[in-house]
Amino acid sequence: MASSLLHSHHRPSEPVHVLRHSAHKLKGAAACPITLQHDTHTHVGSPESECGWPEAGPRPSLDSNLSELSLASSVELAHLFVPPELIREEDPAPPLTPSPSLTSLVRQPLPEEHHKFIKKALRKLRPGQQLQARKVRPLGKGGVGEVHLLELDLPDGGRLHVAQKAIICRKYDAHRHARELAAMEATAACPFVLRVYGSTPHGKAPYALYTEYAPLGSLHDLIQERQRLGLGPGRGRAPYFEEDEVRWLSARVLAALAHVHGKGLVHRDVSPHNIYRSASGHPLLADFDAAQALDEDGLAYGPAGRLAIAAPEVRAAAYGGGAYGTKADMWSLGMVVLEMVSDKQLADGPRLEGCSEALRHLVLEGLLVQQARRLDAAGAMAHPFFAAVDWAQLEFEQPPPGLRPPEAGGCP
Repeated sequence: MASSLLHSHHRPSEPVHVLRHSAHKLKGAAACPITLQHDTHTHVGSPESECGWPEAGPRPSLDSNLSELSLASSVELAHLFVPPELIREEDPAPPLTPSPSLTSLVRQPLPEEHHKFIKKALRKLRPGQQLQARKVRPLGKGGVGEVHLLELDLPDGGRLHVAQKAIICRKYDAHRHARELAAMEATAACPFVLRVYGSTPHGKAPYALYTEYAPLGSLHDLIQERQRLGLGPGRGRAPYFEEDEVRWLSARVLAALAHVHGKGLVHRDVSPHNIYRSASGHPLLADFDAAQALDEDGLAYGPAGRLAIAAPEVRAAAYGGGAYGTKADMWSLGMVVLEMVSDKQLADGPRLEGCSEALRHLVLEGLLVQQARRLDAAGAMAHPFFAAVDWAQLEFEQPPPGLRPPEAGGCP
């Protein structure tokens, strides 16, 4: 199946994090130090580039960590993600729980005892069985599943909020479930990717994924709120965000995409609906159902995501077009930024009045252009619009006042 992770090929220089804490190890897979300091001529995911966060300074937060159950499931289904010839069974597994950063502002670290509790609860599930918890309220519904806020009682008397993505699509089978979980775990080291705690066992429906709860909703929710309440510099009309807010949000989504691409994946469904906001206001890239592993030529195949806003090459794939690469996600990032600053559709020829020349150039000349001219993640990070961004410090910076939650001094 071309639109799945089944036929993926990873270069020896690109480790696969889904196997990182298991007894399996990729042949020749080197450690991947995180650095987002890309040369302007280096493409993310190329053998010459490194993917990740800086070796020096504070570590990124791995607060939620990966559940033992989901790791074990992914190891058992490793053939869905990497070729069998790249897997060997030797070397003991390193510790499952890395030390989280104490200074990351993206989210509060999940206490170790709470992590163990949810691991144990997920381990007890049988195929087809859902996690036993109180449903607090629905959070949203899409074509594949419904998202609910669950509340778990903890042994210490506290309560843990977890988001459950309950699958309702009949076409969502065991392989698709395993692929989505594997993609989320493969990119879990990035602080701007939604954390996955685990899932129901593979093999029998109904399926569900359990992730961290993003209490501030999605970027789509925020855009609608500003339109409805007359907030933002346009007082309810475009642009809906100050330029420093656009830069702050888009830089973190771009960092997440650079990380995803560095793992040999293309997300294929980047939109304001799939960018959640943590309690601190930081954006979190979510919904990896459409994610696909790139082949040895760095290409993906087939249509995916919302075709109305997808890159031209992805839309063409729905009608027998050819392959495409990670730049498809960069078009989607351009569409996200466009929705933040304009109320016009791309077909209407938006001029982005009121935006700086750097922002207009990034969107209209760097992202929303044909694939051959479009910037990749490294090129976008080197664009003048992001000249003031310190890529090594993204997770340690406070949001601009307008993006902070009310209790932290943000807008109500």
